[in-house]
Amino acid sequence: MNKLFPIVLALMCFSFTIDEVTESHSDGTPKTIKTYKIQNNKLILEREREFYSNGVMKYDRKYRNGQEYSLNSWDSNGNVFEVNLREYYFPIDSFIDNPKVYIYENDSGVISDIIKCEAFIEKNGDTLFVSTFYNDFNSPGVEWRELCSANGLLNIDSERSKMINSPLFNYNQQIGESSKSSYYYNNEKVFWERTFLDTLDNMDLVVYEDIFKQNNEVFYSRTLFYKYGVGRVAVYDDYGSLTLEKIIDLKTFHSLQKNNE
Repeated sequence: MNKLFPIVLALMCFSFTIDEVTESHSDGTPKTIKTYKIQNNKLILEREREFYSNGVMKYDRKYRNGQEYSLNSWDSNGNVFEVNLREYYFPIDSFIDNPKVYIYENDSGVISDIIKCEAFIEKNGDTLFVSTFYNDFNSPGVEWRELCSANGLLNIDSERSKMINSPLFNYNQQIGESSKSSYYYNNEKVFWERTFLDTLDNMDLVVYEDIFKQNNEVFYSRTLFYKYGVGRVAVYDDYGSLTLEKIIDLKTFHSLQKNNE
């Protein structure tokens, strides 16, 4: 009986796992594999892996108690993958003394989003990036402010948005990394999570997902595309898509505002 006890104990501690291929490449090889364990007759997600078409692992995400606790990613050659997102975010330094206005059109070709981008040098050497959002040329703008240091971005208070918790958004990130913030917008508490999803077109584009919650419920989500050296070029959400149509200077923008009064 004593000899059987270690065997029985080993069997009791053994955890069965199941691999599920959730997405495949065009040649039929696995692209995404999710690994589950069986616990109390339930499937519990333990791991998620994605692979390039050449078979090299793209990322390896691990979970414990339903929460991600480990993430690693690699490029298509197997090297540790990390992107400097400052090179894809709006070219902030170029806006110093030279504001630009980004104009976006919806699926019907109608201007539906306008972002005025300005940058100012602070006394400590950081750059203050101010984005003013308009729905059209005549709508009042809503400001969003970010301090840009050597290592990342820090969201700060604006007229309508009061930050509650705003950790540094690091420039150097791996695929799957998330940044979380919370703030008051028009006196309503909002939780915001931004996740670096992927790169596209030989790393010419990076892709983010934004999720906004109130009272633990998602009320809005979107996918954003940023182009190297240009900034935001497209936004997809449940209402459709917005695509960058042109970038103009401030003088041209003011003229368009007057023409559309």
